[in-house]
Amino acid sequence: MKNYIPILLVVICLSLQSCAQNENWQELLTNKDSPIHQFDSDFIKFVAQEEVDEEFKNQEKFKFLNSFREMFKINNESLLESEYMIKPTNNELLALYLKRKIGWNSKKSKQAIIYNELNNFSSTNELLSFYYSEIFIQVLNKKDNYSPNEINLDYNKLELSKEEGDIMFLTAMRHCGRQINSFSEARFPNNCFRQTSFVSKLPKFNGMNFDEYQLDQFDDFLIHVDKRHSKISFKERYLPEFERAKSGYAKCQKAESQKEYMSKDQLIGGRWSFPVAENCINFYEFKRDSVEIFDCEIQEMIYGTYEINYSQIIIETLIGQYDAKFPKESRHNHQPKTIELRIDGNMLIEDKHEMEYIKIK
Repeated sequence: MKNYIPILLVVICLSLQSCAQNENWQELLTNKDSPIHQFDSDFIKFVAQEEVDEEFKNQEKFKFLNSFREMFKINNESLLESEYMIKPTNNELLALYLKRKIGWNSKKSKQAIIYNELNNFSSTNELLSFYYSEIFIQVLNKKDNYSPNEINLDYNKLELSKEEGDIMFLTAMRHCGRQINSFSEARFPNNCFRQTSFVSKLPKFNGMNFDEYQLDQFDDFLIHVDKRHSKISFKERYLPEFERAKSGYAKCQKAESQKEYMSKDQLIGGRWSFPVAENCINFYEFKRDSVEIFDCEIQEMIYGTYEINYSQIIIETLIGQYDAKFPKESRHNHQPKTIELRIDGNMLIEDKHEMEYIKIK
């Protein structure tokens, strides 16, 4: 038995040495055929460093990577108009992809994860989908803070080709499309008003609503969806989410069109009031083509326009009654915003602030 112990120790040492060598991603730089040469290796080093070298990480070329954590702090639809919607460089995409993969595999060392990923190199399309997945997960998770909007994701402005735009769109459907369809399945048709609200908070994609979007042909690629399983076909996994979202949306729209919601004639001709506090009452007063809003907390009348979409009323505020007293650039002027109300029987509900308005003639 004693004779086997030295042999066992040698085997263990050789094994550990081999593993250690296989964890050194820089060894891949010696392979002239490796795709790693298409990238600036400093961006891999940025992610791989165990100890933070502040001087290295604060280089100008890492400005976007250092700022990316700010994306997670954006809690409303302004994310869809932020710099984070613009396609990052391939170097930045790779760094963020590797960083996310490290987060997936907390039990492995950074070096082992990076070596494995670079040795089994991902397509740039997978890197792109991984990036926009981070964005649209935020859109889904923070949907209750979003307001209806008319934001358009213009692919030219985002520096995306049509193929890349299609990949971003299907990635959005992977997350948001699933939510759209769920509203048509759980507690149907009672949840359809929630679908209407959610869809109004999504952007247009190159000028098209999600249900109107037209995909071009592009080559399929493999993508890692679940860390427990191997990579799978992007199209086979993501296209069905889009198709189910369209089908679920059409199903709910049909159901909504058959319900009897409040008409415009029923909406106008009185004040929809909510008591904020004693002797302090907010109200909406709808006209044929406009709306007046009184905010008792700031003691100001605000004027805007509105439209009705089944159970949903979308108000766009325009000006405040005191705007004319201040210069155009003054912070005291009313800042236009979107307000969403929901028709529920004989009440108007402002879900974001949990306010119920009743009509007083």
